[in-house]
Amino acid sequence: MRKHSVSHIKWFASSLLLLAALQAAPALAQPAPASGAKPDVEAVLTQKKVTIGADKKEILSDASAAKPGEVIEYQVTYTNKAKTVSSNVLGTLPIPEGTEYVGGSAKPAGTVKASLGDGKYAAIPLKRKVKLPDGKEVEKEVPLYEYKSLQWSLGDLAAGKSVVVTARVRVADLTPSVPATPASATPPPPSPQGGQK
Repeated sequence: MRKHSVSHIKWFASSLLLLAALQAAPALAQPAPASGAKPDVEAVLTQKKVTIGADKKEILSDASAAKPGEVIEYQVTYTNKAKTVSSNVLGTLPIPEGTEYVGGSAKPAGTVKASLGDGKYAAIPLKRKVKLPDGKEVEKEVPLYEYKSLQWSLGDLAAGKSVVVTARVRVADLTPSVPATPASATPPPPSPQGGQK
């Protein structure tokens, strides 16, 4: 587990393209900065490998390496360290290159949105209009592998209070096993801005 104060994090400013260059393994999320992040809200990111035991129950274990097909669960705990309420907090978690969001795994589900990397967030499942060979346009769900980022509207966070968000990704079959270095895992900063569409 890595613990960072949002005020001490120096983010790569150019969105998710730099994410691919900086990450040490697909198992690690390196969130993009949210403009106007509140330094009083601390974010703590953990990542765990999800496996199924002999008793058919899930086991969460250390995610020090990621192999193709494995599922990683990210958990981010946001804590308001200020003495006042932090308003309209947004939590953002980019989906690392070489991984695919596991549909239905984001929690809390009611406030989560997704983006295709264009900075616009919409309710899950994402949909787009597709033109059929006959010229007719229909609305279809966007494949999960195209999701680039998740965002939660966390609302107001009272002084000293915490909120937790989680999501899972599956490592792509074409991605080789690479050791994960916790130093490259950076927790997502909250944003005081209202929800985006």
